[in-house]
Amino acid sequence: MNQWTKTCVSAAAAAMLLFGGASAFAAPETAKEPQTKTERFESYSEAPEQWKAMKGDHHRHGEKRLKEAAEYFGIKTEGMTTEQLREELRKVRQEQPEKWAKFKAEHKAKRMAMLQEEAKRLGIATEGKDLRQLHKEVREARRAECEKAKKLGKDAGKDAGKDSGKGSGKDSGTNATGRTQA
Repeated sequence: MNQWTKTCVSAAAAAMLLFGGASAFAAPETAKEPQTKTERFESYSEAPEQWKAMKGDHHRHGEKRLKEAAEYFGIKTEGMTTEQLREELRKVRQEQPEKWAKFKAEHKAKRMAMLQEEAKRLGIATEGKDLRQLHKEVREARRAECEKAKKLGKDAGKDAGKDSGKGSGKDSGTNATGRTQA
């Protein structure tokens, strides 16, 4: 290399170091996206309130399912922790794969019957639908039902303080604008 090239290269390197360009040579750092919803918060105390309220329900439901499986396989649950129970069920699952498959099929049938009952209550046809499709439709119908109830609750709240228009304000406890008098 000639003198001019060496000078330019060294000047460029010095300028990059001086102005923070050294990071250009470093491995690029990518912003790590949270893997789960709970990782978005630094501590559990920052999590939304509904997550906190539901956490106990999820644990209780999981423990209930573990106990049902243990009962099916004849495992005694007295004095066992959840982790010990899980380990026992893992062993049984490996030792008795046919019985495990039968347990899963029975559990799936119970779930399907429960969903069909709920679908019937909501007025959803169940013929020819698999578990996932039926679950999706029931969930959508429940959401629509909930939204309708919210809307009716808001509308009912607006109408609750109004008089039907019969009688005077003094007789009905409301004034001329329809508001209840104190």
